[in-house]
Amino acid sequence: MEGDLREEQSVQDKQPKALWLLAGTELGERFSFYSMRAIFMLYLLNALALAPGKAGPIMGAFMGLSYVLAIIGGYVADRFWGQQKAIIFGGIFIALGQFIMGFHAMTSSAGNTQLTMMYFAIAIIVGGVALLKPNVTSILGPMYRENDPRRDGGFTIFYMGINVGALVANLVVPFIAEESSQDGAKWEYGFFAAGIVMLISLIVFCVLRKKVIGEPGSKPGLRHSITKQEVVKSLLVVALAVGAIYVSKLISFAGPVMIIAGIIGFTYYLFSHLNDVKEKQRIIVIFILAFFVIFFWSAFEQAGTSLTIFADRQVDRVLPAFLPLIGGIELPAGVFQSFNPFLIILLAPLFSKMWISLARKNMDPSTPMKFVWGLALLALGFGFMVLAATAFMKTGMKVGMSFLLFSYLFQTLGELCLSPVGLSMVTKLAPSKFVSLLMGFWFVAIGSANFTAGWASGYYDKIALNKFFMIPTLMAACSAVVLLILIKPIRKWMHGIH
Repeated sequence: MEGDLREEQSVQDKQPKALWLLAGTELGERFSFYSMRAIFMLYLLNALALAPGKAGPIMGAFMGLSYVLAIIGGYVADRFWGQQKAIIFGGIFIALGQFIMGFHAMTSSAGNTQLTMMYFAIAIIVGGVALLKPNVTSILGPMYRENDPRRDGGFTIFYMGINVGALVANLVVPFIAEESSQDGAKWEYGFFAAGIVMLISLIVFCVLRKKVIGEPGSKPGLRHSITKQEVVKSLLVVALAVGAIYVSKLISFAGPVMIIAGIIGFTYYLFSHLNDVKEKQRIIVIFILAFFVIFFWSAFEQAGTSLTIFADRQVDRVLPAFLPLIGGIELPAGVFQSFNPFLIILLAPLFSKMWISLARKNMDPSTPMKFVWGLALLALGFGFMVLAATAFMKTGMKVGMSFLLFSYLFQTLGELCLSPVGLSMVTKLAPSKFVSLLMGFWFVAIGSANFTAGWASGYYDKIALNKFFMIPTLMAACSAVVLLILIKPIRKWMHGIH
């Protein structure tokens, strides 16, 4: 009997094999995404000579729609194709879009920007992310039992795999693109590298998916063969992405209007197909936490916009002379974004073990409490940016790298408390027939935050720097307090799911 118990415990400790394949697939997609995050803003500012007020909203549209349209990718998977097929199409589009971005960089220059080709390229990438990202996560969720103590730990490992792609992208792509030099910069190399990595991870997924994940279900929409009709549907997803990119650029309020209208229609659709009160209340919990996620990512995603501009303009990026071999080298501004995924990789296994250990002792914080900690740590991280901006304003001299690094440290600790736990939470609370759709909705919340982050970065040079960074500091702190007050009713509506 004791031996059987030990065997059962070892099974509970072991993560599903598919976790590693899915993490590898997401690694390729995140390499592509974070390559854009590392160099796209600087490409707009330095190569195309756009002002921050114009470059910021373009960056925000790309980042935001990458998440907002994920709800369409989730719907397509749930109702028509199945998750694996959506992932394959998504990877193809992402790689294609990156290659088009590379050709755009080869043929563009300041004053001759050819923005039409660029919008088309990023729209194809957005369509690909919409198909791939929510469905990779949705496949992983059902591999755990309800209240499985491995779930949050498994999603933290999955999140670590994501950040391997982010780390490599942020370390390699800025150097490949030579973005620190405005003369002779090879931006196209960075975009081509992103496309190649996406293709490699997609090929690995296609080769191993049947063995590791298994056959898709027997529903007609989940068959293996890819028909002409499905190709047309996939092209319509891209067409929608293209239209959304152009509409969001032509009409400044289009993004928020699209999001609000979509949420209203989405809510009506969900609740009209559900009769169980518990399921409805659990979905309400997803909605509430998604609302707070908007505040978190609106601040956090300044990394790709205002924090990158700060690193480019206000930070002394020359490594100390006493460092062997690398002393005296000036780091590209985009490289500082690598500190976040580096810390994720370093700390994620510790967080994974910590959640499992606390669960065994019945001390594991509830999901909303983990969100509170995430928001509080994020506020602390931006407090360092307020100090850095104040120091720069007083002296007019570039500040040391330590301010930026400490800011990223506490932002990362907050991210580990909130982001992988949030992904896990959606798969726990969502009804099985709406997992991908609700995962898509979760990314809509993140996408709306990216819109906000891009819009806010346009004010970087319009208000005092310390006031600029004080806004996300107070926003995160106040959100943590409000969520703390609401924890009791939220936990009640979760109906026993932690």
